[in-house]
Amino acid sequence: MLNLKQSKVSKPPSSKTKVKSPSKASSKSKYNPTSASLDKALANITSTDEIQAPTTKAEARPVTSKSSTKTRSIPKQDQPPQQLTDILRQLASSEPSLRRFALTQVLTLLNQQNFTSTELQQIWRALYIALYMHDSKSAVSVQNLARTLAGTLRTVYERDSLDDEASEDDKGEEPDYSDDFPQSAAWANAFWEELAREWPVIDQWRMNKVLMLVRFWISEGFAIVSEMAGLVSGDWEEATVDDDLWGNFIADIVALPLEATRKLPDGLRMHVLDVWGDELERINQAGKEDEESGSTDAAEEEDHEERRRSLVAMLLMPVRELSIFRNGGSGDGDSVPNMPKNVRVRAKEVLKNHGAVFDPPFG
Repeated sequence: MLNLKQSKVSKPPSSKTKVKSPSKASSKSKYNPTSASLDKALANITSTDEIQAPTTKAEARPVTSKSSTKTRSIPKQDQPPQQLTDILRQLASSEPSLRRFALTQVLTLLNQQNFTSTELQQIWRALYIALYMHDSKSAVSVQNLARTLAGTLRTVYERDSLDDEASEDDKGEEPDYSDDFPQSAAWANAFWEELAREWPVIDQWRMNKVLMLVRFWISEGFAIVSEMAGLVSGDWEEATVDDDLWGNFIADIVALPLEATRKLPDGLRMHVLDVWGDELERINQAGKEDEESGSTDAAEEEDHEERRRSLVAMLLMPVRELSIFRNGGSGDGDSVPNMPKNVRVRAKEVLKNHGAVFDPPFG
């Protein structure tokens, strides 16, 4: 029997009918880090059967009873507790209020407990998506978010300082980072891995946000190590004399993007070098202001200047190693790519401007 439905000939589109162009449709499909990337990153987190309560008016659907036409919503105090997966998914929500609420919870968790390196990478994946989706017209709002994300370095560092046994993972996974700052080193490593993965696909409208985040992150690291060395006003008595501790913090946390063997895009590394020089200039300028003020005695001022020079020298050492990294490989079969010439030239410029602290100075 002839199937009339299948044999029916479709009419050609009229001149008034709008036909979608395949080229236009494909041009709109731009890169979006929220498409399946967050779910893939959260795959290793144990799922929960708890139902997440709605937190916005759009999601709070009314509950209707058969005996009454009145509606009710779930009370706030009766909402079930949220799990880490729920919080991270809310950071990728299109609702700004949900993202702000989830960000507050993430900051609280970072201040209260330790995480494995895998969990820290997943948290940074979600935080980057929150920054990606923060398309506010207010430049101050974007700047505050970037500064808040960079401030998480201090949050994790303070937890490392208070918890002497932070290197012991509650879930049985031993960290592979510094013994002095285990969580801070893992957090910084997850940060740079996330940026290195996303850097090649960042569009021109969101590049400024990422560059701002990098600048605030490095500035926060310099501020922490300056406080450790007693170079910040008011912190002289509480400063640590152990310069090895400064070196460990710089090598394991602050100078991660300048490691010659770390795979990092050249553009990102050159931006780090630019910010590095700006922060070194700020430390030197602070030392000059202390000398001009003359608020301390001669012995204390000499000690303060010695610490400043020692700290600047430590901060310049990774730049120096980057500037001379030409040979690809250590000679034992390891294949390490050569450092591009433009990166080495930029590193030499930083040394030339700030290498006077060495005796003899190098550049």
